[in-house]
Amino acid sequence: MYDRYQKKILNESICPSLTVQSQFILSSSEWLLSQADGKELDYSFAVINYFKILEIELFKRVFIPFKNNAVQYEKHLDLDNKHYTQSKLLNYYIYENKRISFGEGLIILSSLKNIFYGEDETNNLCNFKMFLKDNFPKSYFLYGKKKLANNINYLVENIRNPVVHSKNTSYEEFLSLKKELIGRIGKEGLIITFLKATTTQYKI
Repeated sequence: MYDRYQKKILNESICPSLTVQSQFILSSSEWLLSQADGKELDYSFAVINYFKILEIELFKRVFIPFKNNAVQYEKHLDLDNKHYTQSKLLNYYIYENKRISFGEGLIILSSLKNIFYGEDETNNLCNFKMFLKDNFPKSYFLYGKKKLANNINYLVENIRNPVVHSKNTSYEEFLSLKKELIGRIGKEGLIITFLKATTTQYKI
């Protein structure tokens, strides 16, 4: 079922870089897939699990550390009126413990392309972008030319969400998605790019 390239990327690059929770989900999914013996099966479980890994890593690597850093401020970071919705979501998450969804987190990240350093040191989106820059040298992958957050969100809206709401996933659809997320020879997968963007040191 798997080509050698994808297996090598999973075992040598992706899995060792994930948190324990994500490693467990990935290993369980790969084991179940190795037991699959028919192309007529519904592969939705694997689709959901791949996106669950991205969601876990996004919050554990990016949003939770920023929240822990931001709460030291005596007052709320100011909202950005130009990007009010994303700014408000971020403040709700930081100071009122409101949950934000995977999609909302990706939308917040996408909005950073229009935020410029030094505009306003109390602006929450500006602070968020500075936090990413200070901690992750390649964080610009998320919102810059690679448009990683946008690309992942597109897959969330058009592939993950319909599957969560009971759409079946064919073998061919699963293989197509896996090439996007894990990669193929000559094209880096979105998960690898994401890991590069959210870590201080990452080597394939």
